[in-house]
Amino acid sequence: MHTNAAKTPMPHPPEPPPAPAHPLAEGIRGLHHSSISAANQRAVLMIVATTPGITNAEISRRAGLGAQTVSRFLADLENDGLIRRGEVKRGQPGLPATPYFLIYDSVMSLGVSIGWHRCDVVLMDMSGAATAVETIRYEQPAETVFSDVDARWRTLAERFDVARKPRMVVAGVTVPEDLADGLLLPGEHGGRGTDGVARRLSEATGLPFRGYGMARAAAWAEHGGPGSPWKGDFLYLHIDEVIGSAVILGGVAWRGGKGGVHGPQLGRTLSGGRVGEPTRLQDIASIRALRKRVREKRPRADAADAETLFSMPAAEAWLEEAATALAWAFSNTAMVIGMRHAVLGGPVPRQVLARLCEAVRDRMRAIWPCDCDIIGVGVGLAGPAAPAIGASYLPIYEALFEREPSG
Repeated sequence: MHTNAAKTPMPHPPEPPPAPAHPLAEGIRGLHHSSISAANQRAVLMIVATTPGITNAEISRRAGLGAQTVSRFLADLENDGLIRRGEVKRGQPGLPATPYFLIYDSVMSLGVSIGWHRCDVVLMDMSGAATAVETIRYEQPAETVFSDVDARWRTLAERFDVARKPRMVVAGVTVPEDLADGLLLPGEHGGRGTDGVARRLSEATGLPFRGYGMARAAAWAEHGGPGSPWKGDFLYLHIDEVIGSAVILGGVAWRGGKGGVHGPQLGRTLSGGRVGEPTRLQDIASIRALRKRVREKRPRADAADAETLFSMPAAEAWLEEAATALAWAFSNTAMVIGMRHAVLGGPVPRQVLARLCEAVRDRMRAIWPCDCDIIGVGVGLAGPAAPAIGASYLPIYEALFEREPSG
């Protein structure tokens, strides 16, 4: 007897697929033979970027384009100063072949992450390696952060070799949504939130800033960073004054709505509170939740920095409740979208994040069915500056590699 009914898949999380290692390779999985259209030149540049030393013939085979078309694109990219020719390969079957390489420092990117108590500034080239990382610290962010960033940028720009100035400088910024409007003047025109902050930074520095969601940028820094173990699918949680979240699926950082500023909102999902009533995850597991605990015991101590906060006795109770809430949040998310890995990051001290990961794993063992593998939970490697690092990756990708430029 034959049937056309589809088989119901087993509820077992899939293995994470391999993803490109280069930090600018977001979306390269879509560059198949049948889907390269108006973005052919960007596709050629992406192939050169992710395969150093590749030849015209190899690019032609990978992209499904004619050799003459590829040669024209390569000549244009070379004239633009984005790629260079290597030494001709001889002694192999066929005609001599010329390898092509990306000129990493032809494009530079400034990534800025404005937080509640720190502002990180990262200068990046197309290799994905940070050439400079600087941090501005303050008790409360103020409107002067724009001039502070401009001063840091001008100092960094002095390092450029006069003979080899970059052909292009792009810039990205992340800032928590509930912090962004406080940095802008009342009645200020030109957008609010992250877009408004990007506009103000553009006016202060002269650079074309774009705004990104903090957690999405940080997740991309974890995914694309040199030596990163997070090359497959994973859920990222940024533990700060509030909790941000992002998802990497199929080698792509899920954008969410409004250009990626609003992505997954795991911090706003409900979890059990201290007395069992539904409570948002960020009201249990954020740094702000810890400050509230500290304030209950020591009213004048809640303004301390993260290192000091997590050394206080209240941090132990915070860790216990945060671990339970995170275990439920990760378990539910994993069951819905088949996620196998979760990464924790943010300005929380690394040793605290390590303990939190271990506690979350312990609690998930009690939650998950015995026939399922528990989700892996680990500490991110990019550190507190992860949002700024990701904010420097993404504008390079959008400016040069995205198949459908976002303008």
